[in-house]
Amino acid sequence: FDKGSSPRKLDSAPSCEAEAMAKSAPCVSAPSGLRMYENASLADLALPAGIVLVAATLARMIAMRLVLEPLAVWAVGEGSNVEFTRTKFVQAAWRTILYATACTLAVKVMFLTEELPWIYDSSLFWIDWPNHELTEGMASVYALYAGFYVHQLVYLFLDVKTSDFVALLVHHIITLGLVVSSFVMKFTRVGLFVMLLHDVSDVFLESAKCFNYMKDGPRHWLHKGADVCFVVFAISFFSLRLYIYPVRVLWPVASPDGVCQYATCASTELGGATWDHCAVKPAYTAFTGLLGGLQLLQVFWGWKVLMVVWTILSGKELEDPRDDASEEDSKRRSSRELDPSSRRSEED
Repeated sequence: FDKGSSPRKLDSAPSCEAEAMAKSAPCVSAPSGLRMYENASLADLALPAGIVLVAATLARMIAMRLVLEPLAVWAVGEGSNVEFTRTKFVQAAWRTILYATACTLAVKVMFLTEELPWIYDSSLFWIDWPNHELTEGMASVYALYAGFYVHQLVYLFLDVKTSDFVALLVHHIITLGLVVSSFVMKFTRVGLFVMLLHDVSDVFLESAKCFNYMKDGPRHWLHKGADVCFVVFAISFFSLRLYIYPVRVLWPVASPDGVCQYATCASTELGGATWDHCAVKPAYTAFTGLLGGLQLLQVFWGWKVLMVVWTILSGKELEDPRDDASEEDSKRRSSRELDPSSRRSEED
């Protein structure tokens, strides 16, 4: 992956009205002299995302009752002494399914279904913006991620709490902000690329947790799978989130010349484009801030990953460094889905 070529100024730029007629671009001239454009409708994302949210919630209830709870008994064991571990196993298994589903759809759409040259060249993120086509497949990726992260945000308050609960809460809010803002402001190339990078490593993290919870159960010999999954997780996390993300996304997008020199509607009447003539500057700045906030969280988690790597190299048992609550406290705070009769009305 490269950083992309340096920004190229537009040789000429027809009037916004002529551009709109030629390309059906939603551009209009603003009184300030800046170029304006019409945002995408939030309703176009909210409705399918709402359907995904409802479907994911129903699927969780059915999968836990019919598949994951019996699987937890098989993998972790029976008895009240391992009930808490079974709860964590089931929740991690469900998150594995969510992340795997999202990643599979993203890879299918962006590599197997569509021909998207901007996947390999960041300099194409803003070419002809905002006249970017959002295909049916791309829209489905947006709906899936938006629905899944609202689902995850809700269950963050219901599942077993971890020491980085606040960081996870901020992460889910930032992620939803990026999904929604990139859709509405038509920064969809950047948004889709971030989605492609974002959840691959989490599939292996949650899988590692499931294997780790089996270490004292009847299938304890499968426990070593935790080390294998964690190694794959660490490699994918550092390569995708701490290398490709800042190099291919954060650095090119953070340059104020990017959107303005590439975009169609940001070009001046005399040709070329400058930061001062970028009509989307406030939204672009906020979007870049969200990308930067996501990177700070990834650096924080990268440090925690290094702590676990050190634990493995030291020959100690692999533990989830985020589990700091006592078993009894976490039981009261969990969703209590494994035992409906034990539900309490306490606040999380």
